[in-house]
Amino acid sequence: MKLLNFIILVFVSLGYCIGQIGYQLNFSRHTIVQKKIPSGTTPKADLIAYGGSFGSQYWTRLKNYRLEFIPGAQIGAAFNSDSDFKDYKVKDIYFLMDVPVLLYPMSFRDDCNCPTFKKTGNTMKKGFHLIGQLGLSINFRNINHDSVSISKTTLTPVIGAGCGLDLGINKYLTITPFVLYTVLFSDYLGRTDFDRIDISHHSLNAGIRLKIYKAKQRY
Repeated sequence: MKLLNFIILVFVSLGYCIGQIGYQLNFSRHTIVQKKIPSGTTPKADLIAYGGSFGSQYWTRLKNYRLEFIPGAQIGAAFNSDSDFKDYKVKDIYFLMDVPVLLYPMSFRDDCNCPTFKKTGNTMKKGFHLIGQLGLSINFRNINHDSVSISKTTLTPVIGAGCGLDLGINKYLTITPFVLYTVLFSDYLGRTDFDRIDISHHSLNAGIRLKIYKAKQRY
């Protein structure tokens, strides 16, 4: 209950920040590969899971350079669907706090602190950006294997890299499609409380980000 209250507080706090607020919808494909076969009879776990997440972000940037920061929080879910491994089911509910950093290589020395719609130049030059992401994910994971069902909570650092393209709709709204590849470190599964299965966990993400500019701000 305390953790749920904390998650709600994070989302509410983002809405009261002074500056531009963003929202993000993300679809993901997770690949989970067992690093080595543990002792005992635990089967090898190589799983594919699909899921999605929704989150809110706060947008800020450097004054004279187009290096932007959008710290935020997301809540999401992922479910494995591997037809060759029906006796091993993994369901993930996760809460991610992350800090994506956006670098605009083709208009880096642009000091215009305004929506993409108001910038001069073609769409690719003013809107294309590279993404680097650091984050921390809390995973509430339910694992079913044969007749055994357990729940695990893991805490995993997240690093991601990708790119996106800002599309200015008007002076108050920018829509950004993006792709992102992420790696979750120190993650694991477990068939029983005494049997830890270290895994390589990464995901390929495609999503849409909405950036909303306050009407009172002048550009």
